[in-house]
Amino acid sequence: MHVYLVNSAVFLLWAFFFKPTGIDLGLGFAVMVIVPLATVLITKTNKDTPYILIMTWLQRWMYLFSVAGLASITVEIVWVGTLFSIVWLGATLVIACYGFFRLSLQGFRDAEEVLINVGCIYLAIGGGWFVLSAVQATTFLSYSQTIIELTAIHFHYSAFVLPIASGMLGRWLKRQSIPLTGFAYLAAGILVGPILVALGIEFGPPLEPVLVLIYIFFVFWLALIAIRFSFVLRGWLRWFLLLAHVVLFMTMVLSYVYSAGLAWAPQRLTIPDMVRFHGMANAFGYALLVLMVWIVVRPTADHTFRMPLQPMRGKKYIQDQLFNHVELKPTNALIKKWREYEHEQFQIEKVNPNVLQFHEQTSRYSLEATIKWQPPFRWLLLILLFVTKQLKQLHLPAGEIPMEGNTYTLVSTDQQHTTVWVRKHAQTKEPIFTAYYSNWLGSKRYNFIQLPLPFGVLTGLLLPLNDEGDGLYLMGDQTDPFTGVYLSFWKWTWKTPLRETFHLVEKEGTLHAKHAISFFRKEMITIKYVMNEDKSPQSGL
Repeated sequence: MHVYLVNSAVFLLWAFFFKPTGIDLGLGFAVMVIVPLATVLITKTNKDTPYILIMTWLQRWMYLFSVAGLASITVEIVWVGTLFSIVWLGATLVIACYGFFRLSLQGFRDAEEVLINVGCIYLAIGGGWFVLSAVQATTFLSYSQTIIELTAIHFHYSAFVLPIASGMLGRWLKRQSIPLTGFAYLAAGILVGPILVALGIEFGPPLEPVLVLIYIFFVFWLALIAIRFSFVLRGWLRWFLLLAHVVLFMTMVLSYVYSAGLAWAPQRLTIPDMVRFHGMANAFGYALLVLMVWIVVRPTADHTFRMPLQPMRGKKYIQDQLFNHVELKPTNALIKKWREYEHEQFQIEKVNPNVLQFHEQTSRYSLEATIKWQPPFRWLLLILLFVTKQLKQLHLPAGEIPMEGNTYTLVSTDQQHTTVWVRKHAQTKEPIFTAYYSNWLGSKRYNFIQLPLPFGVLTGLLLPLNDEGDGLYLMGDQTDPFTGVYLSFWKWTWKTPLRETFHLVEKEGTLHAKHAISFFRKEMITIKYVMNEDKSPQSGL
């Protein structure tokens, strides 16, 4: 923390000797104190999360970025100030990349994490406006220099600090097991708010006060929650959190008085008044206090997730790459020990043994599949089938298709036991599907399925669950924080909006399954299987 004490001392000396305007003071405080403190908060509370190394690197060099930002505000030579502002933009882009990568991996399930991630992304917009203020963009933008600078401040405070602080509050409430109904809606309002304010500035009265009022409603909601639960904390933390949100409450009232005055008069507050009262109070009264509270409390994320990836990547032909570059040994089972997957919602004693046997003797089953694509996705079917046929991967034409499959164990792998399931058309022998099957241990043990793609991998993380009878669910929808479908290219992984469910049951001595894939909540493709056990010996390669 000594580095940030030095930053604060440099800011105070700069403010004393250079006598900056109110707007410059707010920007200087952001680049020297607020953003560096926020990087400390993010780094300390996300030590084990993916992509944290880029934040650790930034924290190491943050002082230089901050000094460059301060120099940009100070120097009067436009091109020199612009160069320094671009350096500061680089810092905001690093923070935005962290937020984007983390959001892409975790998705939108946990509102508190979405707040933190999107807040990081918003900062890069503030960095862009910071550059525009340095380059004096009034010559090619229809905004005054004051509006440009205020927009830069807006995205350094309201769009950056407020979502991150709100996310930390959400984390802390979750850690305290405090139920909070509607927090997802509150998070959405806090994140949409900066855009509403920006639109209000663009269109002006009478729309501006309406949009500002919507934003203020969510900020009031947040402030009331923080004030209510601040008394759970002890000592100065309680009073700092309480005071920060009282200040936030009061500054939002000023904000509405100003925007309403623009629309309906009389205008009781001017821009200098807003900078002096609203801006300085938010910077020194809210942002500083709330960041100090959460740096001490350190509310960490509920869970972290690092995607383990097979080194195999598909190129043009997936199965050709598999058979030509990997040593395989024939086997029967996709899953060797179902007992390892047990948890409170999945006990194997409740599952029909014949249902479990399908994954334990997979190569002995032939599959009759009925594939149905739903509108509007069927309009893309011709393109999809052309591509998948060329790749020899995920080739799923509509209609009834007889399938045969072979399972193999990867030989000479340093990773855990991995089985490869290769499915082909039973009559034409055309490749349909090639996937790696293993497991991943998080809060529970998950079924981990990876499909090689050109230069990447599509991964399904499925959780076994008991159904209401003696069947089996493999859920990849939103059952828990980890389940879902992920797409990886190189070392970059993000969670897709695809949702996957697989339901396997026995009916009258025959196994039946329904495999459904949805895009967001819209069903995209449904595959119904009838599994017939083949008593003949398994064929090899």
